[in-house]
Amino acid sequence: MAPISTELVNNTYNGNFTGVYEATKGDIIDTGTGRSSEQYKIKNWTLNKSSNTNCGLFASIGAEGIVRNVCIENVVIKAKAKVGAIAGNCSGKIISCHTTGNEGSISTAATTDAEIYLGGIVGYLTEKGEVSYCSNTAAIEGTAGCVGGVVGIIMRDANNAPAVAYCTNKANVVCSSKSPVGGVVGSIAGAAGNDLIKVTGCANSGEISGTQANNQVGGIVGRATIDTEISQSYNTGSITAMGSASGIIARMGGTNAIVRDCYNTGAIKSTGTATNGNSNAAGIVATCTIAAGGGMTIENCHNVGDMTTANGASFGNGLFHRTDGKISQITMKSCFSLNEDGKSQSSGSDSYISGGSSSYKNLSASEMKNTSSFTNWNFSTVWEMGSEYPTLQGLLK
Repeated sequence: MAPISTELVNNTYNGNFTGVYEATKGDIIDTGTGRSSEQYKIKNWTLNKSSNTNCGLFASIGAEGIVRNVCIENVVIKAKAKVGAIAGNCSGKIISCHTTGNEGSISTAATTDAEIYLGGIVGYLTEKGEVSYCSNTAAIEGTAGCVGGVVGIIMRDANNAPAVAYCTNKANVVCSSKSPVGGVVGSIAGAAGNDLIKVTGCANSGEISGTQANNQVGGIVGRATIDTEISQSYNTGSITAMGSASGIIARMGGTNAIVRDCYNTGAIKSTGTATNGNSNAAGIVATCTIAAGGGMTIENCHNVGDMTTANGASFGNGLFHRTDGKISQITMKSCFSLNEDGKSQSSGSDSYISGGSSSYKNLSASEMKNTSSFTNWNFSTVWEMGSEYPTLQGLLK
């Protein structure tokens, strides 16, 4: 079989895609969750598109489509619209797909935020879309739009809740617009529905930054405006924003927002001014806008990362900074922050939260190493004690 050529460009292909003989098989990718499998590898693939079209190895993956066990080494993509190494737009499933190598990059030269979604694996995840056991090492650079290390945006409709599970980003991610930026998912938005959008078992170790005023930059998710649950996820990379910066998610919204069993060790920095209260730094959640009658819960989380602000910006507490709604809408349960030698300073108090004084506590370095300090935490199947603080079981460290 001859290699795929330009004869297929802009033509419709009907039938089963079986690959090409030149694809190599045999590399083992371990996601850290026990799922290792043989991969088909594509090396040194470059795509440069100036038109506003879906761009990726597959432009779009339909609702019944499944792409599994594909590895792209040193991918280089420069395009507009919906952009990802595996797919620009996905309504189906992407499982155990990876970008590898030290020379990969995915970028956009777009100058407006409209319809620009940039992700290491997929740009736009919607309908029944699922991305699981995937990882990214390609540097991500956006000049506009929602930008994420794995997924640019999760866009739900009224009947479906796309999901991201057990995905990791190890690359640097930067965006020079005021749109949200995330180490794993840039933004979560769309129609309200009965089911939560779930981001589960994800990790980021790359440097994540936004260089525009009033942006939202998070280690796992940049911003969620609809009901979302983030669980068993962590960040170790440095997070920098000119707006809200946080180790897990910069801004949460909707009527039911949950962050459970998450932690941050990365340095968090907000470099903007205090204009409109949008320059905040926090270990877990920087800000939230919860709808009337709704609530946000932060449960079984900890932060040991340093936090700094500049130019008179307000300073958050160790885990959560501020809400645009009522304090009574925010509940923290069994949450802890390192507060010793100037690290993870807490300027907040129990007035920030509901649930009583036991719901949030500062710990010394020695207390952080003791499982008895973490009341109501599951050290049997969820957490394990590391050398300096609790870590999550079964995820890449």
